[in-house]
Parts: sequence; structure tokens; C-alpha cells
Amino acid sequence: WQAVRDTHGEVLAYGPAGREEVFLAHYSASCGGVVNSAAVLREAANIPPLRGGQRCEDCVDCPRYSWPAVKVAKSQLYQCLKAAGLTAELQGIVSIRVVSRTSYGRAMRAELTGPRGKTATVRFDALRTALLRAAAPEGRRLYSMNCEIRDAGRYVEFHSGRGFGHGVGLCQWGAQAKAKRGWSATRILNFYYPQAAIISRY
Repeated sequence: WQAVRDTHGEVLAYGPAGREEVFLAHYSASCGGVVNSAAVLREAANIPPLRGGQRCEDCVDCPRYSWPAVKVAKSQLYQCLKAAGLTAELQGIVSIRVVSRTSYGRAMRAELTGPRGKTATVRFDALRTALLRAAAPEGRRLYSMNCEIRDAGRYVEFHSGRGFGHGVGLCQWGAQAKAKRGWSATRILNFYYPQAAIISRY
């Protein structure tokens, strides 16, 4: 409660002094070693606090820092995406491939091809969210999209996975470890949201 009182009205913002604008400051459980760009989730402004790419070595104690390969049947993936309002026009999934990555190599978008040759592009995080919303058992074991993706015939394999959550912005396990090492709250925020300012708004 003291921390809440001490920071009442303070927000993170970015921009020229006196004209800073508040931005959406995401956070997740564990980034898995690299902070993600907000672009993996949405059409976000390409500003330093949201650009990602920072190497975070402090979340290694998270139980989901690394996790085993997960296989999802293409038929199941299609049904989950269809239920989420994505790729209904494909009438199935024949193949999947990575078509865009972040500057630090994280797979961002997938191109899905249906049985009649039609294609659709989706963000990998939207794919994971569709599995979770459909309560697919495999989705619950797909802890993040910080992983490698392989087309495996009737399945899609997600392997070499690291982290828990979308990994954008502040990494909770990483922030906790930094605090234990003596980092101040301001220093932690500066690491996860570079060039952001803490300003009073209310």
C-alpha cells in the first residue's frame, strides 16, 4: 500500500518533454530471455519503449522458462482459428510457414494454406490465443510463442520454447530478480521500456 501511495498518479509515457503521451505498457510472466516487441500482438507504434529486443537473463528461475515441444493437429488448429473468426475461408490447413520475424529473430506471422490453395496470414500470438480460448489441451501447454515452428505433416510442432505469456514489455520474473539484486523500480522500468518517462498525470 505504501508503494501504491508513493506512485499515485504516475504513468509511463513517451515523447518530447512536456508533450509525452501515455502508451500501453504490456507485461507478462516470463519473456524467456528476450523482451518482445508489441508488434507481435498488435499494430503498435514503433517507439523505443515498445520495440523490444532487450536480453533479459533474470527470468531463468521461472518454471516455464523453457518447455518441451508441443504438437497440434492441423485439423484442430483450423477449428480453433475458425471459432476465433480467423481463416474460415481456408476450409482447413494444409501447410504453415513463418513469413515474418522480428529484428531479433522471433517468429511473428504465419501464412496458412488451405486445401484449395487459398492462404491467410495470422499473428502467431493470435494463433496461441485461439487455442487457449477453445480450451484445447495442447494450447494450455503452449506457454508462449517464443519458440521454433515446424510443419510436421498432419501436425504443427512448436519446439525449443521459452517463456510464459506474450513476453511484451515488463517480464515479471525478470523484474523480481532484478529487484532482489538491488535494482530500483525506475531502473527496472527503464530496462523494459527504454526511453520512457515517468510522469504525473492525476
